[in-house]
Amino acid sequence: MQSPIARLTVKAFPLTLLLLLVVVALFLSAVIRQISGFGFALLSMPLISFIAGIRVATPLVAMTGATVGLVMITSCWQQADRKALLRLLVAGLIGVPLGILLLSHLPDAWMKRGLGALLLIYCLYSLLMPALPLVQDGPITWFVGLLSGLLTGAFNTGGPPVVIYGTLRRWSPEEFRSTLQLYFLFISLFAMIGHAVAGLWTMKILWLYLASLPALLLGLYLGDKINLMIPKHLFNRIIYILLLVTGLLFFF
Repeated sequence: MQSPIARLTVKAFPLTLLLLLVVVALFLSAVIRQISGFGFALLSMPLISFIAGIRVATPLVAMTGATVGLVMITSCWQQADRKALLRLLVAGLIGVPLGILLLSHLPDAWMKRGLGALLLIYCLYSLLMPALPLVQDGPITWFVGLLSGLLTGAFNTGGPPVVIYGTLRRWSPEEFRSTLQLYFLFISLFAMIGHAVAGLWTMKILWLYLASLPALLLGLYLGDKINLMIPKHLFNRIIYILLLVTGLLFFF
């Protein structure tokens, strides 16, 4: 008997149109990620969920997110907060299967509203930027890792808790960027394995990934080229507002 998680529901687009829309969504997400410096999955998950459904978007974005991580990783290991990184990853490895369980058993409508709520909370935080206290490594690290892993397994959007955690820790820009890049790379790879074991991988999703790969790499390249042409602060605020509207749409 086929498991619930393997029964993917793809919206009624012809295959060619579906492929074109997914390629465009991943290309735009890669370009914006390079310009803004954040949230490839936070951008691509809502777009592909609208196009193909959340159970297609989740494994596909995990694959492309891991690819982005492998392309972007350089000398991160030396600059990362390795102690916090290890604890975040250990807790995240526990959270990812829990997120996949939610994906396999909760109705699509609940999952989409959960993704919408996450977008709303994170975008409001990013736009308002409230003053936050300084915290030290400790129990909060394990909690953030667990929550981030759960969100990664379910939505590939485990970034917001770790971003807020890095802000609370007052990491330097280099430490912040390096720790997050390494964390997202390893947690995305683990999520990919979990999705494959849970039966989420299908030939259609693999073809979507392979067909999107050239556009994904081109998006990263072009995003780097136009990065210096756009005021980053203003650009980020526009993206957060668009994501805020997107989050609201998941409730209708």
